[in-house]
Amino acid sequence: MGNKERLKGILERQAAAAERERLDEEAASAKAEKVKSVRVEVIQKWQEQRAHLETFIDQINKEMSKNGVQLFVVKNPRHAHTGVSMEADKMEVAFQQRMPYDKKLVISVRANGEAYVSISTNSVSQAKQYMLNVLEVTNEQLEATVLDFLDANTPKYERAPTEADAPNQA
Repeated sequence: MGNKERLKGILERQAAAAERERLDEEAASAKAEKVKSVRVEVIQKWQEQRAHLETFIDQINKEMSKNGVQLFVVKNPRHAHTGVSMEADKMEVAFQQRMPYDKKLVISVRANGEAYVSISTNSVSQAKQYMLNVLEVTNEQLEATVLDFLDANTPKYERAPTEADAPNQA
């Protein structure tokens, strides 16, 4: 094989490698753009859902106030959104404003739309954990997470009979 043929082979391999690198860069760029697009969609949808949940919590707080129970959306700047984090947002709901080890409902939303729901109680183990998808979940399902938290942290007592329960005396 002469030098001309050898050079031709090298140039062909270099051209193929450059084309492969260009295609890989395009694919990586398209993938990054899709991830960014999904993240933007997730953040927008979650902001709406979070606002709905906060309104729902306000509504049930009005109903629960006569029982001396109130829920707080915990303000925690540690979980502020950063562009680098896999976590798009974290919402914590508790019975007290600033008790770090209090029983909580935590909804941790990832940039890909996965929302990890964790419900803690006074017991050592988690009462409930499950995953939702922000892009698919309904407001009713989100409200159910708050009700799951309340249910797990409300004592199970038998209701005392009332006059309405007594049979009619005629």
